[in-house]
Amino acid sequence: CLPQTESVLFSSFPGEIRDLIFYYALCDYEDTNKLYDQNTCYRRPGYFAPRRVDTALLRTCQRIYREAWFLPWTNRQHTFFLTHHDRCPVRAVTQEEMNWTLRHIADKHGETEIEHIRVFPQLYRIEDGIDLQKINDWAHFSPRRFTITIRHTDWWYWESDQPLRIDSRFVNSCRFPDSVRELRFELESLERKKDQINFIAKEMMEKWQFQRKDGTRLSAKNSEISVTQWSGSSTWNGERWLRDESRADTLDYYVLSIAF
Repeated sequence: CLPQTESVLFSSFPGEIRDLIFYYALCDYEDTNKLYDQNTCYRRPGYFAPRRVDTALLRTCQRIYREAWFLPWTNRQHTFFLTHHDRCPVRAVTQEEMNWTLRHIADKHGETEIEHIRVFPQLYRIEDGIDLQKINDWAHFSPRRFTITIRHTDWWYWESDQPLRIDSRFVNSCRFPDSVRELRFELESLERKKDQINFIAKEMMEKWQFQRKDGTRLSAKNSEISVTQWSGSSTWNGERWLRDESRADTLDYYVLSIAF
């Protein structure tokens, strides 16, 4: 590896500045040339298109690669769907692919923490805790932040407009990796159901407490909630949900976020 002393990047910039340059150059972003169909339940803020990273920078010289090889892996938001196949993108990363990548990176470079993982689960895939624990038990899996997002179409019997509910068995049975600094839940439903979301969130903050594998407890009792709203198509799988429309062809969503 040549020292690259003639390059201003290495001769004039301190390592801390290079780290910032590499960080922003290798962040993942939505590839808007490949927008998802708007009439799907997985198209949403942050996921209007597949996320990608441009890695050309790493191929410019060995020194850049040596300093920044890990950034496309550690910085990106790794996303998984514990859902029926029609509720996730066709080319979503599978758990088998993630397992292979974790082993490969550990073999080549040693243990490496990743910044963020997000899981979109239907409730039937999370409430008993089995599928969620399988993710927590991946070898060489060390996320700093872990987000679980429950969407409008992930709640039980949303099609028949049943009251929102969630079985909390998994809270006591799941053990998260020791690396997790923040576990965040995002609860989404229709704007007209925000009172139900608020009630469930209050119960979670008062009664739920998660645990890492090292015994550290994660609580939301002193957490501040945040709320966002967004609007999307009222059509999914060829059916238009007139019952839930706030205006023509549109559903208004309410999303509440809690950090443990």
